[in-house]
Amino acid sequence: MDSTTDPVLRRTSWTPISRGGHSWPTHHLFINETKGRAELRSNIPQRKSLIITCEAIGFILLAWHCFWSDSINLAAESQRLGLVWLTCLLIAVPIFAITLHSVVFDLHSGRFWEEGLDWKVRPRRGVEGSIKGIHAIQLLPERIYDSTVQTPFFMSYELNLVNHRGGRLNVIDHSFLHWIRRDAQNLAQFLNVPFWDATQDSKENMTALKMEVMRRVL
Repeated sequence: MDSTTDPVLRRTSWTPISRGGHSWPTHHLFINETKGRAELRSNIPQRKSLIITCEAIGFILLAWHCFWSDSINLAAESQRLGLVWLTCLLIAVPIFAITLHSVVFDLHSGRFWEEGLDWKVRPRRGVEGSIKGIHAIQLLPERIYDSTVQTPFFMSYELNLVNHRGGRLNVIDHSFLHWIRRDAQNLAQFLNVPFWDATQDSKENMTALKMEVMRRVL
């Protein structure tokens, strides 16, 4: 069926559903054809042991900064600045990693679901369902604004699952277009569903689908 005549396409909204986004690539798609399994994995390692170790080292460095300032003053300026950045990263990155979740698509079970870290974490409600219920993969652009001056800050792109009624579920959202487009296209191919690309430099440029999508989004 031509995608422009797909009745689900006409019922599907083309405005972003996940406000906000990330300015760096949060996930990548990993496909295991043998196991019939695809996974949108977090790009930050989420092993429990690694997160606990990073946090512990970060807080030790923080205590060193606070209580042994004389030792810090003996270090060179560049070394002090490097230690400050290292401390911030060791504390902040693991905390941020906890907020990212991987999404698994398993053809053998016919289900998709969200997974947290390598210890049990309650999944985000609603990020699970039947693979047969996925009608298409949708990729949308979204302008992220600076809240202080209300000017465009960067472009983010959200990858959504579309069901047979035109309902949508956001999976990931980040600003690396070529990365997320490749993952969306490969995921659509893996699931054997259409890929609806509404980004401005899509290969579908000037088609009826493109014109309708950009009219609604922009």
